Amino acid sequence: DNLEPLKRLAPQHTKVGPSYTGSFRSVDVRHAKELTYEEFVHCYMEPNRPVLIQGAMEGWRARKEWVHEDGSPNISALEHVVGDTMVCVTDTRQQQDGCGEVKEMSLAEYLAWWRARHESQGGRGQEHSQQQQQQQQQEEEKQSLTSQGGCKRAEYRPHYYLKDWHFCSVAPPEYRAYEVPCYFRSDWLNAYYDALGEAQKQKTQEQEASTSRGTSTADYRFVYLGPAGSWTPLHSDVLRSYSWSANVAGVKRWLLLEPEHTFLLYDRHYMRLAP
Repeated sequence: DNLEPLKRLAPQHTKVGPSYTGSFRSVDVRHAKELTYEEFVHCYMEPNRPVLIQGAMEGWRARKEWVHEDGSPNISALEHVVGDTMVCVTDTRQQQDGCGEVKEMSLAEYLAWWRARHESQGGRGQEHSQQQQQQQQQEEEKQSLTSQGGCKRAEYRPHYYLKDWHFCSVAPPEYRAYEVPCYFRSDWLNAYYDALGEAQKQKTQEQEASTSRGTSTADYRFVYLGPAGSWTPLHSDVLRSYSWSANVAGVKRWLLLEPEHTFLLYDRHYMRLAP
């Protein structure tokens, strides 16, 4: 019950490099027009510090076609490009301790579910926070209680989230949704899988055709797509790699843990992450 050791471990305001002003409660916000590659490497990549870079998506096709004027996602644009693609969606209401139930369906079927859910909520926009969404879901469960033989049963409504979707592998080759910002072009992980993919394509044209429209695991270029309230449990990125993420539409909240405090999340046997 002695909390003194934990108090001493509490993260403090730290200065790393000439422009790092982040702390455990905030992350540096920089603009792509004034952040050089050298400064990014020195102040953020080398010390393993997060940074939010504004203006890095200017000129992206995804920003033009995947977003409505009000900032909400234009899911019809994605359906037009790859609507027949098979995807795996996760029920995020069942993933309190790990991954929830995964279901395979076409992208068009998933977007149809999304539209129906949106209409059932009265067309409310994407501005609701995750906490508001959870409160709303709890209220809906209370209202959906029905009496059957003296027992009450709550109508279960899943909340599907399309994550880890290999969009680049299923989109037409000429469809360039984005350009990699200069800070992230040294992509060793995906370079390996690109070379591996080219070797596989050279084997048979039939193999290329059979994998081009189905569920693919060809690389680590992912698209995440879901209605308000979608979320991912506590995790570390694949192979402990450095990752970058661009928020094309909507709002996403991140909770980050400094690497030196990871041990605080394990159980007393240091065998698994605490839920």
